Amino acid sequence: MTQQTLASYWHIFRRVSYEPQARHISASEGFSDRKARPMAVSATMNSDATGCGSVRRRGRTLWSPLFVSCALVALTAGLTLRPGLRALAEHYRKESIAIRRPLAELDVSLLPSFRRAAGTVPASITAADLGTEEFIWLALSDESTNFERRTASLLVTYYNNPRDKVPHTPEVCYRQQGTDITGVTTDTLETLRLAPENPRIKIRVMRVHQPQPPAWGVLAYVFCANGEFCHDREQVRWIIDRPGDRYTYFSKIEASAHYLPDAGPGAGPGAGPEGMVEAMQRAKRLLSEVLPVLIDEHFPTGVQVSDR
Repeated sequence: MTQQTLASYWHIFRRVSYEPQARHISASEGFSDRKARPMAVSATMNSDATGCGSVRRRGRTLWSPLFVSCALVALTAGLTLRPGLRALAEHYRKESIAIRRPLAELDVSLLPSFRRAAGTVPASITAADLGTEEFIWLALSDESTNFERRTASLLVTYYNNPRDKVPHTPEVCYRQQGTDITGVTTDTLETLRLAPENPRIKIRVMRVHQPQPPAWGVLAYVFCANGEFCHDREQVRWIIDRPGDRYTYFSKIEASAHYLPDAGPGAGPGAGPEGMVEAMQRAKRLLSEVLPVLIDEHFPTGVQVSDR
């Protein structure tokens, strides 16, 4: 073994002993290629030399422009996020809006086909039952038909409390009163007087049966929330909760008509299946005639609702 070979062994042993993290170089690796040996040793020395340099580089990285910019953004967000959210919530907070004209002042003469029915007893409906002071119940007579049974009922309620998120539906209310619901469907109502915005709208129609005293009828209803018509209370919730409008309100408009289910002796015209169809048409006709009056004379306008 030559003196040069011994010196090389000693040099590698010394570097590995003092640098445990250095890459191990085997004897076969060190001597199989004499040109690669100096490169391996050089790599080991560079690794040792960069030990303190890496700390200096990390220190320089902490104060790099990118790191400082990110830190400033995070600090600014932490200081301004909560006040910003409070300001945003205050800006989009819903407020109540009063009806333009009280429902008690509804002008029946504006309805083309209906007039107040004479000799009718007002329904025993209270504000506590409906959850609002703003409502009207009317007994009307359909002057456009020759049927003996021409009466119809109108119930309109108005709500403007932003915390009121659960509009009541006749399906629920009538069942709680012991009335049987024999059928609920979604129908299309022609509302040409509301064109071009709403030439036709979706409504709910249901058949009801009151056991005591016995009575049968058809009820058609629709919601109006911030000027938009809805036949489902989930749609009402979406409209009154969505951001944008400053004020919020919704109204429920119900039109009903009675009929006799059996066309027996003495029942007269307007009984049986024919009477049910006529009662349905009467209720829908009343609904289509009263909606334009409510929009034009009573409910807040779109500009008033969205005003900020």
